Amino acid sequence: MELLEIAAVIGISVPTLNLHFAFELTEGAAKKRAAIYRALEKNALAGNVSAQKAMILQFEKAAAVPQATRARKEPAPGKKELLEREAMEAPATPRWGNLIQ
Repeated sequence: MELLEIAAVIGISVPTLNLHFAFELTEGAAKKRAAIYRALEKNALAGNVSAQKAMILQFEKAAAVPQATRARKEPAPGKKELLEREAMEAPATPRWGNLIQ
């Protein structure tokens, strides 16, 4: 269903639907799909051959899709680490050089 249709059935506007039902709109389909897969698995384990075949197809589809790998981003150095790095490096222009001579 389109958002406009859902909002019309409930009797609210699309922005109000998005405001109050954002979680359901984004996560609802995944939850329903998971519930269907659980029921399918239950029937397959109970010996339903059609459910078993459907589960095999789902596993094959999942195996065929390449898994997305996310590059891990190095965390930004903290304040203490930045200060330690700065302390270990000699400044390009010494700030105290003119006063010491």
